[in-house]
Amino acid sequence: MALRRDRQTLFKLLFAAVFTTLLLVAVKTARDLMLAGAPPLEVYATLGPLFGNIFLAYLFYRFALAGLERSHEHRAWLRRAKREVIDARAAIQSQYVRHTTPRTLLFAYKVKETPLGVWRDFSSVQTGFFVEFVSHKRLFGLPLLHYTRGWCPETETASWALGVVAIGRKAAGVIAIGQISVGVVAVGQLAIGVMFGLGQGASGILAIGQATTGIVAIGQFAIGVAFGLGQIATGFVAIGQGAAGVYVLAMIGGGVYVCDMFGCSAVAKQFFQAFIP
Repeated sequence: MALRRDRQTLFKLLFAAVFTTLLLVAVKTARDLMLAGAPPLEVYATLGPLFGNIFLAYLFYRFALAGLERSHEHRAWLRRAKREVIDARAAIQSQYVRHTTPRTLLFAYKVKETPLGVWRDFSSVQTGFFVEFVSHKRLFGLPLLHYTRGWCPETETASWALGVVAIGRKAAGVIAIGQISVGVVAVGQLAIGVMFGLGQGASGILAIGQATTGIVAIGQFAIGVAFGLGQIATGFVAIGQGAAGVYVLAMIGGGVYVCDMFGCSAVAKQFFQAFIP
């Protein structure tokens, strides 16, 4: 339960940082446009994608948080059943073993001490294999490197790798690499990064992936604040097959200054030609 609460707290803190960043960007952009005397249409077209990003980030946050809860409840009954089987087998093997024996004593880890850190591994027919490495060196209370692979026999789930550099099926750290990764720099199938996210689903100030949200977003479906590049893209500057923003270059586009198959604004043409050497 404590581990689950820690995950949810970390998840909430990271999204609070994302929300705060997007709100500050929206406020600063609105202030700059009003000070520059921009027409209302340009202000609305610029702020639209910003608040759209905030709304989509909130929906993603609610969906992911609910998914964590449902996943935990769905596996709870299976974990209880496996624990009962393992405890019963351990009790049969020795008349001195009682059901009150801590579960950590029922698993014989192979521990290997190295100059860089500690390796632990465990394997069984019931729980499969589990490998973990924790470095000796620490920074801000976190191991410099934490690596996990397989299913932890004690929790019977893929345990989180938590470290400055975290590598595992689920990873959280300054640099996180995993199927689900959360960090300042995140790489994975689902990557939630503060500065950079790279993955099938990615978010961050710079996000690259299949579906991305960020200040700069590049992907098949890219929702960017300043720049979006993708098959479907939004942003102050948006380039894609279908795109929306202030300066838009697309096959089908919508925005203030648009260059698409139906026509090309002189302002948009001049803006994009400035980037062609």
